Formats: sequence, structure tokens, C-alpha cells
Amino acid sequence: MGKVRAKRRSLSQRIGEKGEGIFRVWGTDNHLIPQKTERDYGIDFFCQVMRSVGSSSEEITGAVIGTQVRSITGKSRPRVLVDKTDIESALRLSVPYCLIGIDTDDQHVHHLFLDEPLL
Repeated sequence: MGKVRAKRRSLSQRIGEKGEGIFRVWGTDNHLIPQKTERDYGIDFFCQVMRSVGSSSEEITGAVIGTQVRSITGKSRPRVLVDKTDIESALRLSVPYCLIGIDTDDQHVHHLFLDEPLL
């Protein structure tokens, strides 16, 4: 028998995993409770929105945001691409949709809420 190849993880998968981890920390620091979807069909996280009550507590507002996380790395001009299907799916949501772009090199998080007037 020849050499058997094991399962592999690609560079883009590693970048995506790292970006999702960065988003979890960023969201927690910015009054969100990021909850990863079990099955990813465009929405990576549903986030409950919190508000500060006092100096050390938060409470749930009842608002929820659907987020799609896209991660980039490297020295090239950073850009996140979305296609027509991504946009059409986002507009079908009954909750606000936010596209999250994460530069995994500097761990900077960018966000953009999408709605019909913007498109």
C-alpha cells in the first residue's frame, strides 16, 4: 500500500478560525454575547446585545444581530468580498445583519451593517 494521506487543514481555514476567535473576544468586550451557529449557511454568529447597568454589570436588551465573519491576513490591500448570494441572504434575515472583517495580523475588527438603502 502507498502512503496514506491524512486529513488536512488549509491556510484559509486556519485564518478563519483565528478570525472567529478574535471576534469572540472583541464582541465580549463590546457588549455582545457571540453565539456560534451550529450549521453555517452564511451567518457565523447570532449575537445578543447587552447594555451596561452600573459599573460592572450588563443586561440583555432583547436585540439580536446576525453576523458573518470574514478574515484576512497578509500585507496585500485588505478587502473582504461578498457575493450576490451573501447579500440576498442577509436581506432575508429578520434581525439586523453585520458583516465583520478581521485582519488577523493586527487583530483589528471592522464592521458594516447591511441594509437595502446601503446596497
